[in-house]
Amino acid sequence: MTNIRLKLFSLATIIAFSALNGFAYNVVKSEFRSAWVATVWALDWPTTGKPAETQMAELDRMLDSLANNNFNAVNFQVRSMCDAMYKSSYEPWSSYLTGTRGKHPGYDPLAFAVSECHKRGMEIHAWINPYRFCITKMWNTERDQEAKRHLLRWGKFYILDPAQQWTIDRIVNVCREVVTKYDVDGILYDDYFYPNGIASSVAAPDYKEWQNSGTDLSIGDWRRENVNRMVKAVYNMIC
Repeated sequence: MTNIRLKLFSLATIIAFSALNGFAYNVVKSEFRSAWVATVWALDWPTTGKPAETQMAELDRMLDSLANNNFNAVNFQVRSMCDAMYKSSYEPWSSYLTGTRGKHPGYDPLAFAVSECHKRGMEIHAWINPYRFCITKMWNTERDQEAKRHLLRWGKFYILDPAQQWTIDRIVNVCREVVTKYDVDGILYDDYFYPNGIASSVAAPDYKEWQNSGTDLSIGDWRRENVNRMVKAVYNMIC
């Protein structure tokens, strides 16, 4: 009970002091009411293999529902496994559109999504998975061949090796193309980390890479710095 009273007293003191010094809480003037539209494994959208007109109609209905429920932003997954939900200069069309990786779906989903979101007064943020290449099943289109030379494997997970400059350059180029060719309102990531449970011992797939890097960092800190370098490179490109 004493600890609770002390905490309440401290909180009350801070609030009173802040108010006296002009730091009273300000009401938020705008809100980011967003929904995530996952395209990996066609979780939220689209119905894989359906005609372009059907997929566009599905997305229209989804956006209508979001707008009617007072959402003002959509986080649209455009790159989930080194693939593309848009016309990419680097990576193949997503298999979740047609059922075949690299096959043109007959339209540009991101261009359509941007137009439809803005038509409804909603922001659209391009949701990118920077590292994930595949899980168990190995992709093998012509455009996958270069990326396959820069993979890190742990169990069933294959990701672009975060330690390699090639990986950072590829992600920067992908993001540059998205923000310059499409009127998106932002870029956001998920899974921007090494595979869960990856070893830090000699069993680690990047153990020798870490040893040969010349770093003074632990393998864990070295990995985190590799991710930091990627995030910083994309930030600097955009800003």
